[in-house]
Amino acid sequence: MFQSNIVTARAAYGRSYKSMKAIKADYLSGKDFQCADSGRYLNCQDCEFNGIRFLNVRYKKDTMVCVLEIKKMRLLLAKAEREIALAKIQSRKIKTTKNSYSLTFNIDEHGQSAIVEISDKEKSLSIELDKEDLKRIALLIKDNS
Repeated sequence: MFQSNIVTARAAYGRSYKSMKAIKADYLSGKDFQCADSGRYLNCQDCEFNGIRFLNVRYKKDTMVCVLEIKKMRLLLAKAEREIALAKIQSRKIKTTKNSYSLTFNIDEHGQSAIVEISDKEKSLSIELDKEDLKRIALLIKDNS
């Protein structure tokens, strides 16, 4: 357990950073950081679990500090996961052993609704999905990836 809800860390395992953008990308991808005072390793899941509110990451040879507000980073991570899941479902082809089916998702630019078209050589079916349907699909894909 960490003594404070503000932790100072550095890149772990020999990594170094030259920009805040690179720090944020590594944080969001779950890479480890090393605590400056204890030497413990932590990542985004550890920050959440331990109630850390701010992670101060030193970079540019310890001359600068990037302050990550964990709550904001959690929102960015959730948004990124949704965008990845939506990107995965935008265009998929499903083939059966006997016939060839086409399954296409056409999602509006704001991710608020989608049209799903399923077709084979003889039939075509279109279904409109709302935002809640898209969230459920994204969660199913995330859980099965």
